[in-house]
Amino acid sequence: MNILDLRQNLLTTESIPREIGRLTNLKKLYLSGNLLSTLPPEIRSLTNLQELEVNNNSITTLPEEIGNLRSLNKLALSGNKLNTLPASVGNLTLLTNLDLKTNEISVLPPDFGKLEACTKIDLSHNMLTELPWEMGKMDKNLSNLDVGHNPLVIPPKPIVAKGAQEIVKWLAKNEKEGRKGKVSGLGIQADPNQK
Repeated sequence: MNILDLRQNLLTTESIPREIGRLTNLKKLYLSGNLLSTLPPEIRSLTNLQELEVNNNSITTLPEEIGNLRSLNKLALSGNKLNTLPASVGNLTLLTNLDLKTNEISVLPPDFGKLEACTKIDLSHNMLTELPWEMGKMDKNLSNLDVGHNPLVIPPKPIVAKGAQEIVKWLAKNEKEGRKGKVSGLGIQADPNQK
């Protein structure tokens, strides 16, 4: 079995059988339109999974085990209630398409910048005030980055309006000063205790 489609089944996290972890040859798993609050930890065994769609559920957190899915090239989690991502998401280095739109994400882990294979990332309709400086390393492949409808301060709105490449360039160029809390034009003050 390569594809498992369980969309629109009123599944809860608890009702997914633990045996799902035995489906180690699974390539595509569709769980959209259910009642999931998180993904079952048994998902860590699905190391051949290439596509995981879990849109329109009630997911508030992702387990650290998501980082075991190193073969993933597409991860879709739009329309959930995520407010952050585990650091292990940085292990998904083959990911090319990441959809996180319409969640409640207010902060991204620094390891998000390790997703250098991504060509398309949708972070629109979240609560992000800043993107991690580490995203400045994503300059090779990222051609489509949607951060609309976020209260972003870093990078500033004029840079965001210019698109993915300009956002990534700005993050790379301003990382050193930004980490000190000093980026010209943003009014960010340096921490007086920091040398």
